[in-house]
Amino acid sequence: MKGSTASDRMMTVLSLMLPLLLLLCLGIGSSVGGKTTTIVRHTDTVDPQLDGFWTNRTTWNARWVKYWRAKRIYEPVWKKVWTPTIHTEWVPLPNAPHPDAWQKQPDNQQLHSAQD
Repeated sequence: MKGSTASDRMMTVLSLMLPLLLLLCLGIGSSVGGKTTTIVRHTDTVDPQLDGFWTNRTTWNARWVKYWRAKRIYEPVWKKVWTPTIHTEWVPLPNAPHPDAWQKQPDNQQLHSAQD
């Protein structure tokens, strides 16, 4: 790198660090998200009620934590701390409509007027 300037060296360092920064941002973005879903398929059973998925919902709750501040004597200090709580819930898949549900149903008024 004879004759390279400081700006050239900076560009090579940035070009090497840019993919690492992008991976770091993607990793942080996926871990901070508040909702994740896992689809579960029960193929070993014929019961359609067992099909569904687990959903995780993250909420942030405040709680008070006591710690001791060192003075001439130790004195208690209460601090508000935010901690995540993960709620896991089973959500069953809705039942599929009947195959004939998409066909147009005959109008009852037309049936009644034809009978009269």
